[in-house]
Amino acid sequence: PTGFWPDDGYDGPSTPKNMLYSSNATMQSRGDGRYFYSALARRYAIIFTIDGTTVNIAETLIDDPVNFKPQDNGMMPSVHTGGAPHIIRPVANASHIYMLHCRKAADGTVAEKFQDLRGGNEVEVFDWDGNFVRRYELDRLGYNIYVNQGDKDLYLYTENPESGAYEWIRYRMEN
Repeated sequence: PTGFWPDDGYDGPSTPKNMLYSSNATMQSRGDGRYFYSALARRYAIIFTIDGTTVNIAETLIDDPVNFKPQDNGMMPSVHTGGAPHIIRPVANASHIYMLHCRKAADGTVAEKFQDLRGGNEVEVFDWDGNFVRRYELDRLGYNIYVNQGDKDLYLYTENPESGAYEWIRYRMEN
């Protein structure tokens, strides 16, 4: 065990915290001992290394805490954001980390409630040192992204506005 657990001020049963940091979380490796981890619901994203049993956070890309508490049964977390909903859907390759910010309603405006959240069109790009590289604003709302290893193409998983079918849209990226 590494002994790492995000310090968010929560003092309660471990199950709600585990659910918040594990459900819809992602961890990816660059292949050189650096790792990228993000938690969807908390909007928490870090780059870290592991030295023996110690987690060393190299960079914190997003640390946007939410208030949470266990539900009455002590299990799942009850999350209170206190603002507009905002989740991240990241993907990483050997050279960059890409984060799709999902905070839009179906009409493209900022969603006011989680029930209205339909996706995002803003993608931030970071290098593996945590430096901001660029921001893309896509012409469609989507739910997930994928980027090929050569950083040439970004794919957005979206709904076709005419047919209602789900599809991947390819965007050619700048170098």
